Amino acid sequence: MILIALLLLALHHTTQARECTLEDVRPDPKGSYHFTIDGVPCSRVNARGKRLRDGDVVKMAAALEGDHNVITLDLSQNHFGDKGAIAVATVLEHKNSKLSHLWLSANKIGCGGITKVAEAISQNVFLEELHLARNHIHADGAKAISEALKTNTRLLKLDVSHNAFHYLGSRSIAEALEVNKALTHLNLGFNRIGDVGARSIANGIRKNKVLTTLNLRSNGIGDTGAHMLAQELRRNRHLTSIEIAHNNASPEAMYEVSKLVHRNEDKQRMKKEKKERLRVQQEEEALAAQQEL
Repeated sequence: MILIALLLLALHHTTQARECTLEDVRPDPKGSYHFTIDGVPCSRVNARGKRLRDGDVVKMAAALEGDHNVITLDLSQNHFGDKGAIAVATVLEHKNSKLSHLWLSANKIGCGGITKVAEAISQNVFLEELHLARNHIHADGAKAISEALKTNTRLLKLDVSHNAFHYLGSRSIAEALEVNKALTHLNLGFNRIGDVGARSIANGIRKNKVLTTLNLRSNGIGDTGAHMLAQELRRNRHLTSIEIAHNNASPEAMYEVSKLVHRNEDKQRMKKEKKERLRVQQEEEALAAQQEL
């Protein structure tokens, strides 16, 4: 009976998991962090835009180590850099961590911090969404992310927009796309990859069968890069959404890419509709067979 009561209590707490603000988990600005409020564990922690620096994030990460309730952590729009990112990486590496959605955008994370984060996600089996936009990530950081994507089997959405990958960084990401079997959404916008980078990404999607959404907005891509993307899209039937606005390609080249993506979108929609009709038909047949009995 005691065991049953404990299980019911745990279930009650789980179902009441809540979203907490920074003020909830650290009532005293100079105090420690607590991720259980009035006996109810925090499942989502929103610390966006709280001017957190490295020291603050290090303390928060130390309190989060071993926590298995927090699944969403938003640390975007703060002021921390590599030290804070390394502390977050330590949380991701902990065997009890269940973080699945992580926002680190609009901070000051450079190569050192992003390398540790990348190492942490390489074997992580819980993280599904990672936002790293508007940091100080260059080609070396892109290389570290690429190595992680080659082995990661869980991450679905990655936003690395507004960094400084250039064509070298995009080449690394393209190498990962050739072998990655999980990532469905990738935002590479505002990374100045140019035509050379677009060609690399085009090569990357040649063998990729899981990526459905790609953002290449404002990358200085001209007609040459757009034609390379279109060429590979004639083979790739899985990419159903691509954002290439505000580049240097002509309207004709942009239309060529968009037309092929819309073709994929239509084919995928028809495939889903056919699958749904088949499911309904099977259910009706099974019901009719049961009624005959």
